[in-house]
Amino acid sequence: MIPVCPVHRLYPIDKHRVPDCFPAGRHRPVLKNRILKYLPVLLLACIPILSGCWGSPSSNNAGTYDIKVIAVDPQNSETVYVGTTGGGIYKSIDGGSSWGTVNIGLSDLKITALAIDWFTPSWIYAGTEDGGLYYSSDSGELWIPSSTTASSPGQISSIRSIVIDRNQCQTPPCKFIYVGSQETGIWQSTDAGLTFKQINENLTDTTVTALAIYPTMIPDPTTRLYAATEGAGLYLRENNKWTEAPGLKQQTQEEVVSMIVNPLLVSELYVGTRGGGEGEASVGGSGVYKSIDFGSAFTFSYNPINKYTIFSVVPAIGPSLTDLTLYAGADGIIKSTDRGAFWCVLPDCLNNIPEILKSGLTALAAATVMQPSTDGNFLNSMFLADSTNPTLFAGLFNQKLIKTTDGGLTWTSLNLQ
Repeated sequence: MIPVCPVHRLYPIDKHRVPDCFPAGRHRPVLKNRILKYLPVLLLACIPILSGCWGSPSSNNAGTYDIKVIAVDPQNSETVYVGTTGGGIYKSIDGGSSWGTVNIGLSDLKITALAIDWFTPSWIYAGTEDGGLYYSSDSGELWIPSSTTASSPGQISSIRSIVIDRNQCQTPPCKFIYVGSQETGIWQSTDAGLTFKQINENLTDTTVTALAIYPTMIPDPTTRLYAATEGAGLYLRENNKWTEAPGLKQQTQEEVVSMIVNPLLVSELYVGTRGGGEGEASVGGSGVYKSIDFGSAFTFSYNPINKYTIFSVVPAIGPSLTDLTLYAGADGIIKSTDRGAFWCVLPDCLNNIPEILKSGLTALAAATVMQPSTDGNFLNSMFLADSTNPTLFAGLFNQKLIKTTDGGLTWTSLNLQ
């Protein structure tokens, strides 16, 4: 009998794959019968991963993917979540000593943003590149896709930032959630992530790459929300209205990748940008920028050597509530104790980048401690990094995750496998 070749390999699982060749005259019915026989097996194999049968990311090792975002439980620093560029979300409950995936319910394993509710840390939000936004009410054990309203249909794609409005959190979990998309602008939820609607009115640029909100101890009734865009345009939302804050775009046209508001001063804003531009801020250099007037004007706070580094700015408080220390992922890890006037490279402040950090950072996060509010109300408390000996987690370009418990003096490599 003469074999008829080739037969398309329809089965990604070897033991269920049909032979490459069939006897002449019988190949069509045999192939058809085999396909029908094993079709249920294939469908069952695909359902759990929900991301296609061909080379599913869930079957790869964690080391295959870069680390995109890190989130630490604000009430328990032993619980850490890591979002990757194709392996989904990894979770540790022992400070990074061991890890496991928590991907049930996710249709897209390219994780681009994570946010944890301060007061109900079992409530978590995950943004993806192509699969929309998800929320979990059980610490990541099951992810549920958010939906959009009839007035704002469509999927929230290319998510770059998620912030939770703690100023309107009378009863946990916090209900007001904001999501920044690099394709469709800004989305708002008023029901803890169940549904979202667009709030792009008055925005002239919807390529949103970073969001920030004032994490004050005393609720801010105006809910000042900042939105930064790919071209460094900055917008401020107060009383449900967007206005442009022109200061940043006048200084740089580099992409904004991170943004925080000083927890002790609502008018003070720090922005991290990245890009390949050379020179000072006036000609579009990347680095860290600071504003003391709600974004109306910015000054160049740190000019990095490595123009392609991710600049994730992290605030730390201590030992007293009036002391602010800033950490940022730039040229390794940099630190400022004078609100951005001077930065030094850790660990020795002599601009000597530790070997382990030289590949550059992809993500940076700090473990937090609760700062009780002056009025004794738990919902008005802050959860911020302690600057005495902060615990920092950093993702590197070589697909590694590292940790320091002494503010960057020494580092430990963590294994996501």
